[in-house]
Amino acid sequence: MVHVLSKFALAGLVVLAANACSDEPPTASNPASSVEMQASVKGSPADRLQEPQQAGEVVFANATEILSGSGIMTITGVTLLDSKVSGPNRFFTRSVNGTFTGTLAGTFTSVITVTQRDNGIETLHGTRVFTGTVAGRSGTCEIEVTAAGAVGAPVGHFTITTCTGGLEGLHGHGTFQSIGFGISAYTVQFNFSN
Repeated sequence: MVHVLSKFALAGLVVLAANACSDEPPTASNPASSVEMQASVKGSPADRLQEPQQAGEVVFANATEILSGSGIMTITGVTLLDSKVSGPNRFFTRSVNGTFTGTLAGTFTSVITVTQRDNGIETLHGTRVFTGTVAGRSGTCEIEVTAAGAVGAPVGHFTITTCTGGLEGLHGHGTFQSIGFGISAYTVQFNFSN
C-alpha cells in the first residue's frame, strides 16, 4: 500500500496555503483563485507528481517525498549451497526464493549466509534480487538484508540499493519480522530520485 493524496485534497491544501498568505479574498487577480490556481500549480510541489495510478490519485515521486508502505514477504524455496560446523556453531549458505506482496510486489532470488549459534540464535546476511513493481513502476533492484533472532524467526533490516528499469532511482530501507515459518511482515520507506 502506498499513501496517496487525491488531486482535490492537494488543490485544497494549496488554496488554503495561498489564502493563509494573503489578506485578500480569492479573486481572478489573486493567485488563490481557482482559475489562476490551476496555472500556479505547475510551479508548486504538484509538478513533481507522477501520473495517477487510479482516477483521482497522485503518487509523490521525487527525492524529497518519502513514501511508506508494508506487505508480506514469503519464502517459497530454499536450496542449501554450503554448510560447515565450527565448534558449537553451524554456518550455511542458502539460495532462497520467494515473493513480496504489498508495496513491493514481485519475486526475489537471493543468496543468504546464516550463522546458527548453540544458544538458538541465528544471524543472516545477503543480497536479494527483486523483480517487480513499486508505486506503479516496474524493474529490478538489489536489496541488502541483515537479520538476527531465534532460528526460523528472524527480525531484520533491508536496504534497497541498485535498481534498473522503471525502478531506477529508487532508494529505500525497511524492517521485517517473522510472523510464521517462512513468512515475514515488512514495512518500507522509499523515494525516487528521478
